[in-house]
Amino acid sequence: MDVTYAEARAYHRRVIANGDLAAIRVLCKTDRYFLLTAVLGVTVALHPWVYERCREVEAEPDERLDLWSRGHFKSTIITYAGIIQEILRNPEITVCIMSYKAAAAQAFLSQIKRAFESNPVLLAAFPDILFPERADHTGDQWSVKGGITVKRKSTRKEPTIAASGLVEGQLIGGHYDLLVYDDAVVPESVSTPDQAQKTTNAWSMSLNLGTEQSRHWYIGTRYALFDTYDYMIKHGIRERRHLAIDGDGNPVYWPKAELEERRKIMTTKDWASQILQQPTGEGELVFRPEWMQRYRTMPDRSSMNVAILIDSANAKRTAKGGSDYTVELVVGWCRDRNYYLLDAVRDRMSLAERTACLFELVERWQPNGVFWEQVGAMSDVAHVRERQDQTGWHFGITELHQTVPKDDRIHWLEPTFRNSRIWTPQHLWRRSVTGEAYDFMEVFEREEYLSYPSVNHDDMLDDLANIHHPTVTATMTFPIAPQPPLPSTPATTPTEWRPANW
Repeated sequence: MDVTYAEARAYHRRVIANGDLAAIRVLCKTDRYFLLTAVLGVTVALHPWVYERCREVEAEPDERLDLWSRGHFKSTIITYAGIIQEILRNPEITVCIMSYKAAAAQAFLSQIKRAFESNPVLLAAFPDILFPERADHTGDQWSVKGGITVKRKSTRKEPTIAASGLVEGQLIGGHYDLLVYDDAVVPESVSTPDQAQKTTNAWSMSLNLGTEQSRHWYIGTRYALFDTYDYMIKHGIRERRHLAIDGDGNPVYWPKAELEERRKIMTTKDWASQILQQPTGEGELVFRPEWMQRYRTMPDRSSMNVAILIDSANAKRTAKGGSDYTVELVVGWCRDRNYYLLDAVRDRMSLAERTACLFELVERWQPNGVFWEQVGAMSDVAHVRERQDQTGWHFGITELHQTVPKDDRIHWLEPTFRNSRIWTPQHLWRRSVTGEAYDFMEVFEREEYLSYPSVNHDDMLDDLANIHHPTVTATMTFPIAPQPPLPSTPATTPTEWRPANW
């Protein structure tokens, strides 16, 4: 039988008022809301919405990815009260809390440790599990760094609760019954595609800290479209999402004035990721998936004027050890007045490597023009011209000087994509300079097109936007379709001037 919030609150008050330790002990094990509010003293959680979340999490605690708005008790209900409840139910369990950095996981453990040391209700109700004297104990079995161990029969080497970093400070060795991932993804972990992949790899490695029967809890916030949480969802971990607002836009926990004030002071990006759990922002996406047009058959080369557009890696950043990409696109201006992406390269290349790549594209496509975006890339053009003199193979290069901000240039593409005037291949497989095969189209869609403006790199979109650069549009034109010859004598009957498919 379901118990309403009001009924539960009334019963909880009676149990506490009576001081019935036997009843308290049972409720701590079976009623997380009672444990959270009446015993642990989190009185700000006295709210029907929080009561419902406790019931929901208790019903399905494992193998769920809980993505809730910031400030809505996900860590308090799951990591704090949840771990305490698991240990009160079974003191033989071992738990490992994992966060992006070890310090964050240790902060969760420290909060639980203080409750076990100083909460009078817990100490009175569970003398068989908790040590009243532990508050002054700093040994390896009772510390934030070494983990804490409650009274148990087991002689396992693992502490009852350990804290570990995921990417920084991950534990080596040990096998735990419950792995709790809280804030495994943070802004730092999605700062670059490489960092996002590093976090995903670290999560995969951390699964070795479990056992064959291990359970997993995941609690977090979305900061990027293709983060580790996205990988988890795509690989079968069920998402449980709760937002600060309901379907009508009304707050579920905060007073309306507080919700409005937070919306007023938070940036759109922070509001989208931390409150709406949408890392690109509701309605903020510039490019829509349905605008992406695919061709199965490439237009005949004779029906197109072709240009190569180049956006070099920033020379200064690359020299300092940066990881900028060079993008070289081959685009066709076709008779149907659409733009066709014919070939593309996006790679971290040295000056010699990107020069060799350009020569390869020129030989393959025989372009009508080569356009090079000049943003600190003077050495690139000079090197290509020197290479032309060495080989005796010459082609013109038009330098593109940018006076419009990058974001504004990329927005030039929005109506072009929206009106189905940019067509791309289904796949465009290339091999990087390190020998790895990659699908340019998959990278383009995943890392830029579908997530812009919340991207780590926008080199491909920026280079493609050069189809609308004034220098390019003054040179590149759409070919005119051949017209049938005019009749030598005027038409005299309707059948002579009607179209063939009339």
